[in-house]
Amino acid sequence: MPNTYFLKTLAALNAFTFSCAQALLIVLYPYIAEQLRIDLPTVIACFSFGSFLFIFGSPYWANKSDQQGRSKTLSIGMLGLLVSFAILILLVQNPFEAFYLTLFSLILSRIIYGLVASAISPVAQSWQVDLHHKAEARSAMMTHSMALSLGRVAGFIFILSSYDNLDLVLFSYSMLALLTLIINLLVRKKSAVTAFNLIPDSTWKSDLLNIKWIMAMAFVFTALVETLNSSLAGRVKQLFLFEGSATAVFTAKILILASIGIFLVQAYGRIYFKAAWERAMFTAVLSLSIGSIVFSTAQSRNELYGSIVFFVVGIGLLPPLYLAALAERRHLIRHGRSAGLIASAHTLGFAFGGIMSAVSLKLGGNVIGYVLFAISLILAFVCFKHFQTSESSDEKRFA
Repeated sequence: MPNTYFLKTLAALNAFTFSCAQALLIVLYPYIAEQLRIDLPTVIACFSFGSFLFIFGSPYWANKSDQQGRSKTLSIGMLGLLVSFAILILLVQNPFEAFYLTLFSLILSRIIYGLVASAISPVAQSWQVDLHHKAEARSAMMTHSMALSLGRVAGFIFILSSYDNLDLVLFSYSMLALLTLIINLLVRKKSAVTAFNLIPDSTWKSDLLNIKWIMAMAFVFTALVETLNSSLAGRVKQLFLFEGSATAVFTAKILILASIGIFLVQAYGRIYFKAAWERAMFTAVLSLSIGSIVFSTAQSRNELYGSIVFFVVGIGLLPPLYLAALAERRHLIRHGRSAGLIASAHTLGFAFGGIMSAVSLKLGGNVIGYVLFAISLILAFVCFKHFQTSESSDEKRFA
C-alpha cells in the first residue's frame, strides 16, 4: 500500500495538472479559434459553457468520492480531462470541413471537461485533508493551493518555451495528463481501500447550513479575482494607451509574475501563518482592499505594479484559509460533498465577476477600482460573519 507522503504528492500532482490546463487554455484561445476557423467570441463562449458545468459536476463527483474513495474518483476526473484534450488536439490538427461539425466537437470536448474533469480539484483538495491530521488543516490547504498556483505557472512556461510550436504544447500537456492518470490507476490497483475519512451522518442541507459563510467567502473572493482578471487588460490599455498586441503581451507578463508571486506567498504562509490564521485572514482582506484602492487611482506603471503586489498577497493567502476552515469542520460535514459545493461557489463567483467587469468597463473611467474596493468590503463582512459563527459553534461544542 502506498505511503501517506506519496499519496499527498499524488493529490498535489492532480491539482497541478488540472490548473496547468486552465492556464494553457486561457492563453491559447486565439490560437484555437484560428486553427478551428471559428471566431474568438464563439470559442470563448464554448469554453465558458464548459466551465459553467462545474456547478453540477464538482458537487456530484466530490460527493461520489466520499462514498467510493478519492483515488477512483480522481482517475475518472483525469480521464475526462484527457479525453477532452484529445478531442481538442484532433480538432486543432484536422478541423472538419463543415463548420457545425467542428463546433459540435468543440462543445462536446467542453461538456466532457465540465461534467467529468470538474471532479479533480475538489477531490484532490479533499484527499489532502484526509491525509493530514486535523491540526494540519491549514498546512494541507496551503499545499493544495500551492499545487494549483504552480500548475498555472507551469502552464505559462509551457507557452513561453514553445510559443512557435503550439501543437507541441498541447501534445506535451496531454502526456502529463496521461502520466497522472496512469499513476492514479496504479495506486488504485495497489490499494483497494483509498485513504479517506469516516463519513459523518449528514445531508446536503445540513452541510450547506454548516458551510454557508465559507461558501459566501469563496463566492465573493472569486468574484473579486475574476473582476480583476477580466478588467486588467482594459485598465492597462486605458492607462498606457497601448495597442492591442502590446496590451496582451504586457498583461501576460503581469499574470506570469503574479502567479509566481502567489506561489511564493503561499509557500511563506504555509510556515509563518501555520497557527496565526486570524492574522493571515486579516492580512489577506486588508491587502485586497488596499490593492483595489491603488488599482483605481494608479497613474503610472509603478503604481499599477504596487496594486498587483497587494492583490498577490491577498489572493495567495485567502483561499487556503477558507478551505482550511472547511477542513476543520470535517467532524460535522461530508468533506468531499462540501468541497464540491465550494467549487460551485467558485464557478458562480467567476461568472458574477465577469459580469461586473463588463459593466464596469462599459461605464469607463476608474469605476473598476471602486467596484473592486466595494467587493473587498463585502468580503471583509463575510469573513467577520464566519468568525462569529465559528466562535459560536466552538462555544456550543465545548459547553
